[in-house]
Amino acid sequence: MDIKLSVPRKKYIIEKLIATQNCDIMEFILEDVLKHSINPGSLAIDGGANAGRHTRHMTQSVGSNGKIVAVEPLPNLKNYLELAFSIYPQFQFLPVALYNVSGQEMEFTHVKNRNTVSSLKVSDLYKGKYDEEVVKVKTMTIDDITKDSPLPCTAIKLDLEGAEYLAVQGASETIMAHRPIFAIEDGKEAPARLFGVDLRAWFNSWKQESYSLISVFGEKLATYEDYISYNPWYTFAVPDEKMDIQEVIIDSFNRRISQYI
Repeated sequence: MDIKLSVPRKKYIIEKLIATQNCDIMEFILEDVLKHSINPGSLAIDGGANAGRHTRHMTQSVGSNGKIVAVEPLPNLKNYLELAFSIYPQFQFLPVALYNVSGQEMEFTHVKNRNTVSSLKVSDLYKGKYDEEVVKVKTMTIDDITKDSPLPCTAIKLDLEGAEYLAVQGASETIMAHRPIFAIEDGKEAPARLFGVDLRAWFNSWKQESYSLISVFGEKLATYEDYISYNPWYTFAVPDEKMDIQEVIIDSFNRRISQYI
């Protein structure tokens, strides 16, 4: 399926959602796609679980015979997540930061009154504007989460405030063995620079793995120029053999925005 929206059209849609305070529609699109991607009895990973907005439906999707791993380094969320999901035997919590190496101790900036922008490296947009606390965290790769799993890993959500690019670098064996669908919060140039990532090389690496990138609008991003051309929020990385998910993205996007646009 080949669709393409103009940049003015995409800007209009996003500006309309911002003006009407309906940007959470993007989270519902993500939820729709993850529900379709996760097979019962499989392994799913919620990287950057925060307060569990997506952990909950991912937990339900894997079912009692599957496993959901919620990864969240913020110490103030540990007790909350473990208590909130304690009734689910398929739930596992890891208080680490996803990265391209395991076992490294790093500084993690906790933005106390805005948890969602906490990160291994906080953007200059937020520095000094909020109450911050630096905590020590251990890193872990996605490959180390999946390597001993008897279950196939079908979906991985990454919302790591810029560290997504490095977390994917730590998933090479998972990509080869499991072929999961990725839902990635993707700020592109600014966070890539912050973490020292060559964004064009990162884009090209997906092609080498026989993956395609799809925007939250449902467009296949065939070139780097397509990729960086005003495609905000989430990018989906999809194995070429699972491209039927593109129809799910398009349907969800059209259905979710129809009442606002």
